[in-house]
Amino acid sequence: MDIYLLLVTLAAIVMVILTVSWLKWHAFISLTVASLFLAVMAGLPLDKIISAYEMGIGDVLGHLVGILALGTILGKILSESGAGLQIGKFFVRFFGEKRLPWAMMLSGFIIGIPIFLKLAY
Repeated sequence: MDIYLLLVTLAAIVMVILTVSWLKWHAFISLTVASLFLAVMAGLPLDKIISAYEMGIGDVLGHLVGILALGTILGKILSESGAGLQIGKFFVRFFGEKRLPWAMMLSGFIIGIPIFLKLAY
């Protein structure tokens, strides 16, 4: 039974990779289909599948909702005040237009530090 579950799990992982890369499905849909496939193949009763799925999604989103909300507020503040644009312009001037990817990467890093600190502490 352990080998069977391992193979079914591997098949679900391959399913996610193929549906995202070849079929161009959205990752959320692909993960949902693969998780339902895994639950059915593992023998979970149909009435338990829905509650397990809801509990799993709820746990993940419950932990992320505060971070997403604060990140949205911070993004809106940076957008409305023009601070994000000023940070971006600074790095474009500093690196030049030929190194625009570096400028955008560092801009995102600087703007994202408050979100990282919220996650870390």
